[in-house]
Amino acid sequence: MRRADATTTFASSGVKLDTFALCAAARLESQDPAQPTAQIAGVVRDTGGIPILNASVVLPEVRRDFRTSADGTFRVSGLVPGVYTLSVRAIGYIGTSRTVVMDTGSTAIVVELSRSYTSLPAVVSKATRGGLAGIVRDSSGSPVAGAEVRANGAGVGATKTNHAGQFFLAVKGGRYFVRIEKSGYRRQMVSVTVPTNEGRQIVAALSPQNGNRNPREAANLFDLQQRMIRANPVWSRFVSREDITNFNVRNAKQIAQRFAAKLLDDDECALIDGGPLDAPLWSIDADEIEFMETTAASPRRRTGAPAIFDGTSRSIARRACRHVVWLRK
Repeated sequence: MRRADATTTFASSGVKLDTFALCAAARLESQDPAQPTAQIAGVVRDTGGIPILNASVVLPEVRRDFRTSADGTFRVSGLVPGVYTLSVRAIGYIGTSRTVVMDTGSTAIVVELSRSYTSLPAVVSKATRGGLAGIVRDSSGSPVAGAEVRANGAGVGATKTNHAGQFFLAVKGGRYFVRIEKSGYRRQMVSVTVPTNEGRQIVAALSPQNGNRNPREAANLFDLQQRMIRANPVWSRFVSREDITNFNVRNAKQIAQRFAAKLLDDDECALIDGGPLDAPLWSIDADEIEFMETTAASPRRRTGAPAIFDGTSRSIARRACRHVVWLRK
């Protein structure tokens, strides 16, 4: 049972410390004088206190990434005292990034992730008819009429499902990020690659909406549409889930490297779901990615840091996060 006096706040980062919940994870081996003395023992759990298995925990400064165990715990040893960025993600949850100031000895932390309001996974299959067709149902299998279906991409508009939940978009061959939404349901997003000689069919199931939609996500999706409309195929590439499966790669860095003219540095980063959270490319597993935008450095940009979007429809300059990764929900 948690005690109020056992939980404190790590002043420099806002990370909750729970010594009772972490007593097992914080138990360290005997100190070896020849080794660095800074260590992190932590737990990743949801807001209800349930441990999260297989959450991704990343320390980009030392290029370390690892996964939580069945009880949500993780531990990192062999660190030197200093300031670190701790990034935590898990499928079905909203990721977070914290600054942690490490002193000698062990630091125990608890990271709580909130569930993301997403829909049930969609199924994409081949279709003999060209374009993009599909059917939208609710979680009970009943058709959803009047749902808006929009395929983000150049020259593509939107349509609505009919009384049988069916829709069709006469898209050309290309890569699209499809969003399906209706009031009272959670937004569904799925990437698709439409070949020039055949079509694709999407079967989607919408879940009831609990709580309000994330306004930043809507703004980031709008910015994605603008980038896709203006994209120069020489510098910008869009990669769907189907492409990633065919590439047989392990992480986002390997995906981006396929389109790069030179070897990518380890500090290459990607915005997560359009921002503001970002992560090193090497730390993002291919299995986590639904859709990816990768941009080569244009020689017309002397700084090598292209403008990206901050989720408020304004172009801003940031550190060279020239890529955007949309995670699978």
